[in-house]
Parts: sequence; C-alpha cells; structure tokens
Amino acid sequence: MSNFKLAGDSVSSPQLQKTVQARHGGLRLVHVGVFGLGLACSGLALAQVAPDLGTAETFAVLGTNGVATSGTVSCSDTGPGTVIDGDVGTTFTSITSDCTITGATVAPVLNSVVADFDAAYAAVDAANAGCDGVIPIVTTTLAPGIYCSAAGTTIGAGVIITLDGSASDVWVFRVGTGGLGALTLTNAQVVMGGAADACNVYWKTAEAATLTDSSFVGTVLSGTAVTMTNGSWFGRALASTDVTITNAAPLTFAGCEAPASITVSKDFSDNSPAAVQMDLTCTSGTVTATPLSASEGAPAVFEVGAADFGATCTATETVPVGYTADQTDCVNVPLGGACTITNTLQLLDGTITVNKNFIPDSAAAVSVALTCTSGNVTATPLNASEAAPAVFNVTGASPGVTCTATETVPVGYVANQSGCQSVALGGSCTITNTQGNAITEPTTIPAGSTWTLLSILGLLAVLGALAIRRIAN
Repeated sequence: MSNFKLAGDSVSSPQLQKTVQARHGGLRLVHVGVFGLGLACSGLALAQVAPDLGTAETFAVLGTNGVATSGTVSCSDTGPGTVIDGDVGTTFTSITSDCTITGATVAPVLNSVVADFDAAYAAVDAANAGCDGVIPIVTTTLAPGIYCSAAGTTIGAGVIITLDGSASDVWVFRVGTGGLGALTLTNAQVVMGGAADACNVYWKTAEAATLTDSSFVGTVLSGTAVTMTNGSWFGRALASTDVTITNAAPLTFAGCEAPASITVSKDFSDNSPAAVQMDLTCTSGTVTATPLSASEGAPAVFEVGAADFGATCTATETVPVGYTADQTDCVNVPLGGACTITNTLQLLDGTITVNKNFIPDSAAAVSVALTCTSGNVTATPLNASEAAPAVFNVTGASPGVTCTATETVPVGYVANQSGCQSVALGGSCTITNTQGNAITEPTTIPAGSTWTLLSILGLLAVLGALAIRRIAN
C-alpha cells in the first residue's frame, strides 16, 4: 500500500526536491529542499508524506511519558466491552487496564520504540511543510492533502468530515503549527469516503488530542496526551506523554499492517526433488498469489497485504501420492513468519501370490523366487504347485513397487512366466508349464496293403531259390 501522493497539480520548482524511501508500508523523507521547508500554508498543491513509524508501527496505543507513571497508559471498561486491537506499549513497567487487548502488551517498551516515535513526530512537519488548506470545523468533504491549523482545532457536535479518495491517497493534518494547539472532537465524526483507507490518515498535534463521544479515523501523534472517552477509533493513539481510554468500542487499526510475506518450506523424508502445490489462507488481508509451488530447494513465498493487526495465515499442500504430510507447523503463522511442511514416504507391506499351472496336470512342486523394485521379501524362494501357490510377504516397500517372479523350470517342460513380471503389491500371477520334447516318441512307419506284402515275400522267395541253385552248381 503506497502512502505517497501528489495532491492536485505537481510542483515543478527545482528548489523543491523530495526523495522518499518505502519502509513499513509508509514512506520516509530523505531530503527536502530549502524552499520546501520554508513553505507556509499557501494553498499550493503539495506532496503529502506519511511518517515512518519504525518500530512504533505495530502499536495501537503507545504512551512515551519521559516521567513514566502508572497512568502512562490506562484503559477502563465500564460495560461496552472495550477492545484495543493492536499492541499496547508504555514506558512504565505496567499497563493499567480492564479492557481486552488483542495484541502484545509491552511494558516497558524499548528505547528504540520511543526514539522511532519521536523521529516520526518530528518528521511530520518537515515532510509536509506546506498546507493545502485549513482543518475544517464544519461538515465537509476533503480531498487528499495537507491540512493545517496554526492554533488548536475544535470539531463540535454534529460535524461530519468525510475524507474521500482512493485506497492509496494520504491525508496529513497538522494541528498547532504555531507551536501550541490541541485537537478536540466532541460528538463529531471523521469518516472515510470512496475507496479511501483510514490507514493513510495522520494527525500531528502540538498539544493534546481529546476525543469524546466521537467516531474518528487516523493515526494521532500527540505532542502531549491522548484521551478517548466513548466512541470508536480506527487508527492509532501515540502520545508523547500519556494515553487514557475509557469505554472505547473499539480502538483498532485493523488492516493497517504493512505488506508482509509468509515463507513455506518443503522437507521430504527421502529428499525428493518433487514440487508440491501450496495454498495460503489468512484471517484477514489479501494473498496476492495462491497457490504456489514449493520444493526442498525452493520454498513458496506468499505476499499478504492490508491485513488486520495480529492476522495469521495457514498453509496447506496437495499431499503427494505415497506420502504422509505433517502440516502442523504451518497453522496460524504470523505475518512475516515462516513454516515447514514435512512429507514422509509412506512405506507399504503386502503380499504377492504366484500360482502354478501344469499342462498336462502335474502334482510337482517347483521352486519360485521373487524380486521387487523396493522393500524386502521376507522369504524367497518358495515352492509352488497346482494345489499350493507360493505366497510371498513384502515389507517396507515404496509406493508404486512392483515384483517379478521366476521359477526353476522343471525338466521336460517349457515355462510361460510373462504374467509374473511387474506385479503390483497385493497382486497375483500364474506361471504355466507345458510338457516339452524331453521324451522322444518312436516314428511310426505307415503299413502297406496285404497284396504288396505278399508280392515282396514272393520276390524274396524267388531270389532265395536262385541263390541256392547257384551255390549248388
């Protein structure tokens, strides 16, 4: 969310140069030209710059009294259910409160928080030296810009001031530019119009800010104390001395959190390189892109904008097949935080059944062995017959495991083992043995006719008689 805008026509004078640097969702003024510092409330179109709150940004209520007392920050609730949505900090050692505080209670705050508040307080005037107009005390609508009063400003009963603009427009109000002056609202309203965002409204007072029975928006940086009685306030109460709240319903700066990221890392038990789809949901704000992919080497980094104070996010994944997921670390992660989803390879146990078939049928038992792509086969080889298949037990296998069975082929048979290749865990297959050419059958000579046989026998008899006669002669 940008907190920088040019209101009206741009200033082209080379003597007015501003360089701004984004930080904490706001902008820090780095340099202001001499001419810019000398501008009075002249009605020129100027650049309004939100102060950089630094480490004070997360506080909905902050009392920085240099002489810390038990009243530096106090909140009283006599019935409406007062809620302070945000961190509450004090320079004293404790906060006096019977109100509900949703954020952290910091007592005492670090010196750096006070220093950042002081720097932001001083920077408002330096960064917004000119004025687009006076702070109105009658019902009106204000465009984004810088509005000033030399002395105090009192906004009375029935007055409604509407700040109308876009979500990136900024309003800066400077009360007491002459050195003294307080802001007082009684039964009055300051409200947002159009798409304007109360997170981009800032009030700087030379003296106290006192709100009674009023609806108010914006971050107040008070030169002395802040007092709120009844009413509602969307913003921050940051004071140079004390903050006293009574029956506020509520005081919140929901939606004013600076854009932040959530980093979701992946861990696989088997160091898999796989990328897994991640989704992120948050209790408030907008996730700019979800889902995203994450792997062990490349976490998913989600960006969250315009979240309420204390918003948390939860990441979930599309669990990879064959893995279990531990996602507990990614539940209710604060903005700016990180978490890890761990996937553990799910090892499987099961059986493979190998049946036997003989052609022709046989009662023989054959030795069968089993090998698998992962896991352990508890006993191999096993015997299998037509009456008793071999049942192998496989343990600790990875998802997608397959197994192959092979047999010691019986003598005199051929084997068809193709059905027992790449069998899934829990499956079965059959090895078929067909009797082969190990036993050779005699060749049968076809028999001739009876007359042919008699002719042959007669011929043999004649040949025999001739042979005998030759011998006799």
